[in-house]
Amino acid sequence: MKKILIVLTVTLVLLLNGCDNPDFTLYSEDLANEFEKDRDATNSKYAGKDIELIGQIFDITEERGGDNIVYLNGAVFCYENSDEFGSIEYYQYDMVTIRGILAEQEDGASLIEVNECRVTKIETEPKISTTPEELTEMDLDEYNFDVIEIEFVIGRSFNMMHEDYELGIPVQYTERISIDEFEKDDTVKAKAVVVRTDTPWGFFLFVFDMEIVE
Repeated sequence: MKKILIVLTVTLVLLLNGCDNPDFTLYSEDLANEFEKDRDATNSKYAGKDIELIGQIFDITEERGGDNIVYLNGAVFCYENSDEFGSIEYYQYDMVTIRGILAEQEDGASLIEVNECRVTKIETEPKISTTPEELTEMDLDEYNFDVIEIEFVIGRSFNMMHEDYELGIPVQYTERISIDEFEKDDTVKAKAVVVRTDTPWGFFLFVFDMEIVE
């Protein structure tokens, strides 16, 4: 009797854990690419499914009634549900994981809608640690929308947006950075999201965490 009870208990735990897994996990940009290639096939695959998307918050707009619309790269958006979103604080340019039910996308729709969605994670772990010298030699396409860690000297015209000659590409500091704590010529270790852009530099670094190196 005891053996049967143990087997039933273990089976129930496994089933409950399995129920908490999404049907699909992918990058929001990859989902957008699938819709661009074949909307009908992508709808058949994902619409109505519990989906987890990893992407960068490009914009947050407030709607009437107080809820926000959160926009991710790849033209993905979802309506904030205050009950679901309240447990995690998020900002523009954060790299996040969201989870919800993908709505069926109609012909001609320019945005991909996710219903019943919530932010489940802020992505903060760097994929690599690097230096400015190594950065200039890297193929950053391999790290598009990844978090990296880099040590560098803050360059000229330090403010919310500046081009740093040492890094060679623009750096934008997100709302998570307290600008008053840093000065030009400080040596810092930073975590940033790498984002490909249609600019002469090709990429931006969105810095969300930074500390002075003594």
